Amino acid sequence: MEILRTPERNHVSKSKIPSPILTSTSPKFFKQRDDDVSDKLSNHITLSYKEKITELNNLQQELYDKKLGFDLLKDELFEEAQKLNFLKLQFDKLQTEKLMKNRRYRNQFIEYTNYSQEQDNKLKVLREGFEINKEQMRIENDSKVNKIMKEYSLKIATLNENQMFSMKKSRENLLDEVEKVNNEIKLLNYDEQFEEAYNAYEVVKRSEWLEEYHASWKSALEETENLNGEKSKLLKRLSLLKKAHKAMKEQTKSLENRLSTLQHESNKIESTISQIRYSIQEKESLIEEFSGVKPQLLQEITNWKKRTLLLDEEFKREESLRRINHNKIQELRGNIRVYCRLRPYIKDEAATSNSDGYIFIKPFDANAGQQRIIVNDLKQLHAFTFDKIFGMQDDNYEVFDDIKNLVQSSLDGYNVCIFTYGQTGSGKTYTMLNEKDGIIMQTIEYIVHFAGNLHKLGWEYELEVEFIEIYNETIRDLLNPEAKHQHVIRHDDKKGTTEVTNTHKITIKLTHNEDDEIAKSAQIRQLIRNGNNTRNTKSTHMNNASSRSHSVFMMKITGHNRITQEHSTGRLNLVDLAGSERLQQQEQITSQETLKETTSINKSLTCLADVIHSMKHRQPYIPFRNSKLTYLLKNSLINKSKTLMYVNISPNINSIRETINSLRLARKVNTG
Repeated sequence: MEILRTPERNHVSKSKIPSPILTSTSPKFFKQRDDDVSDKLSNHITLSYKEKITELNNLQQELYDKKLGFDLLKDELFEEAQKLNFLKLQFDKLQTEKLMKNRRYRNQFIEYTNYSQEQDNKLKVLREGFEINKEQMRIENDSKVNKIMKEYSLKIATLNENQMFSMKKSRENLLDEVEKVNNEIKLLNYDEQFEEAYNAYEVVKRSEWLEEYHASWKSALEETENLNGEKSKLLKRLSLLKKAHKAMKEQTKSLENRLSTLQHESNKIESTISQIRYSIQEKESLIEEFSGVKPQLLQEITNWKKRTLLLDEEFKREESLRRINHNKIQELRGNIRVYCRLRPYIKDEAATSNSDGYIFIKPFDANAGQQRIIVNDLKQLHAFTFDKIFGMQDDNYEVFDDIKNLVQSSLDGYNVCIFTYGQTGSGKTYTMLNEKDGIIMQTIEYIVHFAGNLHKLGWEYELEVEFIEIYNETIRDLLNPEAKHQHVIRHDDKKGTTEVTNTHKITIKLTHNEDDEIAKSAQIRQLIRNGNNTRNTKSTHMNNASSRSHSVFMMKITGHNRITQEHSTGRLNLVDLAGSERLQQQEQITSQETLKETTSINKSLTCLADVIHSMKHRQPYIPFRNSKLTYLLKNSLINKSKTLMYVNISPNINSIRETINSLRLARKVNTG
């Protein structure tokens, strides 16, 4: 506070303080003051005036000191309030951890219940299957045993008879053949006797009867030749019989081996039959054991079913309580929040125009619940404070992890608006609309998955999706860009709803089927991709594809609980604001369209900042009608709605002025 100082006086020979004026009430003998007396009186008054000024300055100094002390006390009070808020946050955190532990306990209990039911079903199926298998096995085993015994007994008897008969017959035949051969061999011995007789005939009788004997010899010779031919035939026959005898022996050996194999198989079958009988006895004893335990198991199952019903009821109450506490936590964190994100370098940007040494992000202050960023523009340091700041190392998944609680609020039936704001080329469209991990894409997956999890509690959700852009204060439907309809914003203040006429709306019913979840997510992704491809973009001196319009992705989330008959309706608005950029002099000269675009963008951004600032200050009048964007989002910004603005900034040193301007507008929104 500025201290008042004693004013400088222009010293004159005579005081300018007027002398007393003689009137009718003055004393009769009033003496005129001479000049010396007047000077003394003037000096006395001047001295008194200076003393009063000094006293006033002392009082002002004392007042300043007291105000300074009051400010210190106020700061201490603020710090104590911050500590109290921190303790509240810690309490809420502990309460959240408690809820998470309870939830894990419930999940484990549900898993145990499912496991018990699964075991019960398995036991029941096993028991029924065992009874059926037991009966079938008894019938089949008896039938198989009887059949096998008959077959093998018959086969063995038949083989034995055939084998013995065949062997006896073969033996008799062979003996007959051998006897015949021996007889024929005896006949062959007559050749030698004939030769001896012939020699004797030549020696003793060389007489007249030689010719007669010669004739008889010829006859004998012919007979001998005949006998030799028969001998040759008999030898061949003998060889064939030997071969047949050998084959018969081999066949007999083969039959003996086959008989041994059949006997071995018969022994194995008998062993299998005994094992089956033993298994049947074991299963019969197991059935008797289960029969004794069955009443106890049935009673335990009944008790678990009762506990499951009680836990289901408790879980439904916990879900309602979770919604209430979740909303309280979000309100404590602030229904209006401002985050900042510094994008990483792209391509060769770090080597040519990096901002190292110009932009500093301070650590998060847990006590104050805030974070600071300092920007050096080579003239002075600019400090800005926001609810949270994301650095170059943070990706889109970490960004969404911090805002998914707001998405949860929209599922619980509240209105939520999330904006990405910043100069062109600062990464705001990447943050909001990146096809892989942008806020919109991750939001869709979160809603579809969470709705599937709540299906078991009776909740069924339906989404109504719209995707529009606002270009030069004109609404355009991105899901039906070829249509030439006029779009009008209509509010129902009683119901708190908003409608944009003649837009293409996509209605999607969510289920708990995993394959259906994937299909629904892919369907919405394709809608966003198609709509984003038709959005107004233009090349500027800062970016080759700068967004020149505000894109608004709107989801109406309607929930109905078929068990408790609860209803919820929330609206989630995900807005990618047009890129802010100062109009360059050459652009003003060459393009009136660029001038109109930039003027419209800057006006709507300023209007949005004014609206959020007015809401945060709880001003009686909020200028929603100053722009199409704020008028469209009116019902999603007031009452218990949640609002989050992401200000995106570039690390490029050439964009330092634009960065400061973006942060200033965000600070205006954030100041409360």
